[in-house]
Amino acid sequence: MIERFYELYSSPLGEILIESDGEVLTALDFRESRGDAADKLSLDSETLLLRDDKSLSSSDKARLCIFDEVKTWLDAYFSGCQPRHTPSFRLSGTPFQLIVWEELQKIAYGETAAYGQLAEVVAVRRGKAKMSAQAVGNALHKNPISIVVPCHRIIGSGGKLVGYGGGLQRKEALLALEQGRAFWL
Repeated sequence: MIERFYELYSSPLGEILIESDGEVLTALDFRESRGDAADKLSLDSETLLLRDDKSLSSSDKARLCIFDEVKTWLDAYFSGCQPRHTPSFRLSGTPFQLIVWEELQKIAYGETAAYGQLAEVVAVRRGKAKMSAQAVGNALHKNPISIVVPCHRIIGSGGKLVGYGGGLQRKEALLALEQGRAFWL
């Protein structure tokens, strides 16, 4: 059985659930953002161990410093600063999803790209002439590490805000935050 550890982070946009395997960040998402959040974040009553759980050994607690790293990153991010150091993380997905998420990480803080643009880049990486923007969107929907792996930076054609698991209001707020504009929910 794979152990999973969790910690909650209170952000200006809602509570965020952070998941770790005890070594690296494995998932991060707004707690109530999706109906499938429990599946997405591997929540399972047998493995749910909160970092402040009294039953955790001192060695378990010591190795969970990844939570401090992630929370420091989130503190900087939500203060409107581009975080300097990305927390250690591990993505788990299909080969296609991993390519999409890898390319997604190349979109700079404060910038956006269209689904179609990302699809073109992914097509080149896969040696294909074309790639469906919808296929890319499906991979983005499965992104287990929201915000850090910035699926909110992908927009529709013509700059339209579409398709974010955390909700379009949060997507708009995250983009506004990164671009130095005021945001509210």
